[in-house]
Amino acid sequence: MSDLLQKLNKGKCIGGGVLSLIHSKIIDTAGSARKLHAIYLRLMEGASRPFFGLMRSWLGHGLVDDALKDFMVKQMAFKSVEEEVAPAYLCWHDRFLLVPARTPSFLEPVAKSILDIGRYLHMLCACGATFERISVPEQLHTYTMEVSDYVVPLEELTHKYGALLLDFLIKHRSLKQHLKSLKLFYFFDRADFIELFIEFTADDLARPASDLPNTKVIDLFKLALIESSTNKESFSEFLRIIPYEVSNNRSFLLNKSLNFKSLLSNNLTPTILDVFSYEYQVKWPIKLVLDDSVILPNFGLISRHLFVCKY
Repeated sequence: MSDLLQKLNKGKCIGGGVLSLIHSKIIDTAGSARKLHAIYLRLMEGASRPFFGLMRSWLGHGLVDDALKDFMVKQMAFKSVEEEVAPAYLCWHDRFLLVPARTPSFLEPVAKSILDIGRYLHMLCACGATFERISVPEQLHTYTMEVSDYVVPLEELTHKYGALLLDFLIKHRSLKQHLKSLKLFYFFDRADFIELFIEFTADDLARPASDLPNTKVIDLFKLALIESSTNKESFSEFLRIIPYEVSNNRSFLLNKSLNFKSLLSNNLTPTILDVFSYEYQVKWPIKLVLDDSVILPNFGLISRHLFVCKY
């Protein structure tokens, strides 16, 4: 017991770190020193009670109510979800983080599941979803030596809350319709809007790229969308022509135009055709699935290639 106290003082352990040390003593004394083993189990029962209370709050409500900073998950300082302007992957991954020093060793194999369940819950609440909460299973209320006892209930919660969030995005945020729009606009499922745009802007596409944003080109792009067969079954209002700014977009444009590099090296002026591209601006919470900083720019490369082929 004195050895345990020395390690606690030396390591300045808090929260889950304390539980890790007690857990190691429980494992060491299992099957040999029965009385000492029982003492460590009683010690763990009392010491882990606040921690598992925090975990029930996280797994049941998606909240980190941890004033003493004992819990294995910490919440970063962000604005409200609706006001969040950071990329979606940062909003999802960096809003809540695991703290290794406060993660009990017996929960390390399931730490990712614990983190994800709370994330799902938090996002559901932040999006204003109405759903029936699932009671945290009894196995997750107390300490057990066998990590396998935690695996099944955590997997069930992960699956159920993940399915709830996806169902909410599909039914209440039109996820399927957004995916259909991406197919139309980025993969030219029906390319009549591009053909109309090329027809409307035959002369304007030869103008210098610095003319973008060009009011006439933008208006003709919108007109092509309105006149096309895709207008009534897509979110065309989410499309926006990307302005041409060499200082900010040079590397972006080098990827989008096969001849852009040679144009610059030969001191030739790029045209609107050389740099024309558009983006699909998704909003929260659809950006959780369609990340506008990672996924959609790659789709843009495909649409740019198809546009040049069409032209």
